[in-house]
Amino acid sequence: MKKPVTDVAGRLGMMIADSAFSALMQARGTGAALQKFASDDVRIYRKGSFPAQEKNNGLELVRNEKPTQFGFYASDISSAADLGFTYGIAVDAASDTSSYIRIWQKENEWKVVVDVIKPWPTKK
Repeated sequence: MKKPVTDVAGRLGMMIADSAFSALMQARGTGAALQKFASDDVRIYRKGSFPAQEKNNGLELVRNEKPTQFGFYASDISSAADLGFTYGIAVDAASDTSSYIRIWQKENEWKVVVDVIKPWPTKK
């Protein structure tokens, strides 16, 4: 059985949305990025907090997050070009390093449906 060919335009669109999300998050904060790019039914996961479900609760959860820089590593998209993910490294203003993954869904335009930032263990 032949593996379906990935939709290149769909993948590029998702990667452009992810890059814009990361740039907005760094420039204006997580709340601004989520307001623009999150699905109404988004799930936000942060260490030490219960997952936030839905955009308004997600905005409350990330209200005090520090600006973060993102280093994109990889992405993939479904053969239907309606669901995909991006992941990489995140470094905040205090130089704390984390891994991130975002799951994107095509809803007219690409929207974040899951956003996870997982801090790396601190060195002792």
